[in-house]
Amino acid sequence: MDKRAVDALVSVLGQAAGATLTLRREQGGRLAVSYGTSTSILIPVWAGEGYPQDVRAALRRLPERGPRPGESPVIVASQMSPGGRSMLLAQSLSWADARGAAHVRAEPGLVVVVDGREVPQPQRRRLGVAWTPGAGAVAELLLARAQLERATSRGDMRLPTVTELADALHASPTVASTALRMFDAEGWTAKKGPQRGPAAVRFLTDPSAMLSSWVRWYRETPRDSVEAHALVRDGEVFLEREIARVWRHLWWAATGPVALERRAPFLTAIPVVDLYADLPSAEAEVDDLLQGAGLRRVERGARVRVHRADRYLRAVTPPTNDVVPIVSDVRLYGDLMRVGGREEEAADHLRETRIGF
Repeated sequence: MDKRAVDALVSVLGQAAGATLTLRREQGGRLAVSYGTSTSILIPVWAGEGYPQDVRAALRRLPERGPRPGESPVIVASQMSPGGRSMLLAQSLSWADARGAAHVRAEPGLVVVVDGREVPQPQRRRLGVAWTPGAGAVAELLLARAQLERATSRGDMRLPTVTELADALHASPTVASTALRMFDAEGWTAKKGPQRGPAAVRFLTDPSAMLSSWVRWYRETPRDSVEAHALVRDGEVFLEREIARVWRHLWWAATGPVALERRAPFLTAIPVVDLYADLPSAEAEVDDLLQGAGLRRVERGARVRVHRADRYLRAVTPPTNDVVPIVSDVRLYGDLMRVGGREEEAADHLRETRIGF
């Protein structure tokens, strides 16, 4: 039983229907909902952040809850994504989320459909995890390694030590240890063996939940970008013939739809070429770099977006000899999720076909 799912469902049903429903918690994580002379039995199942991959994981766990004839599963998340909603509605399954939205239908006659309204809360409380740039970088590095090692949610990837993580990120040991303690508290990582000292070993136990929480935070973080225009007929060719040639002494990496095209093609058009670069702080120097690549700044109608690389990005980007370096699949997933719409569908495609959790 997941108490979070029961608590969230009780809250949303209570707010939506008030005194017209009588709610009673029962053994096995079930919720009895009485109305008039009828009673429906609901089985809340937690789906984390509510992204399609979280919903798929919840559906795989559903048989473990042992639903009996006449009982109705309800997939519950912190915030059900549009993709998650569509997936569940296509299977005629009920859902609800902690933001107050719900689409619940249960035998013999319970129907609760409500659009949630987000209640303003301090960001850290709303997100559930106290994410920081340092913690985000630790998560991004671990998730990228988990993908490469094809780790599952069974804790079969041994984590680097605090010192190794700090060295890999060029960060202080405090940044790494603080992040790992937070991950332990969330159940994403776990210690085995001695709890302290050099013999203490951690394993990744739930990369899927970590990734969903990370992307919920990451997609809302600010990003310093320069919008530019150039005659770009083919994004990949532009990166190969212009950026790679002119910026050969500058660290940069492609992201967004143009990077997806090389990793897991999905979109039919690439309206804007996105890339990161270690841009200098002086605006005049940035303009020189842009002009060298045939780019000019614009206020709208950009064909190229150059994002200033954050302090940890280079450390979490896999090395390559390819003429067009690309960010990790984890960062690419986050950048596609930032845009939403069709790119969010592409992000789900990337997560399902390449990331794998």
